[in-house]
Amino acid sequence: GKGFEPDIWIGGADTMERVLTFLARGK
Repeated sequence: GKGFEPDIWIGGADTMERVLTFLARGK
């Protein structure tokens, strides 16, 4: 992903990033 995880973790990490970003925006 383009956030906290390296692009090596494509898939799981990208999904995690989107969830965390969504939750962060929810605040």
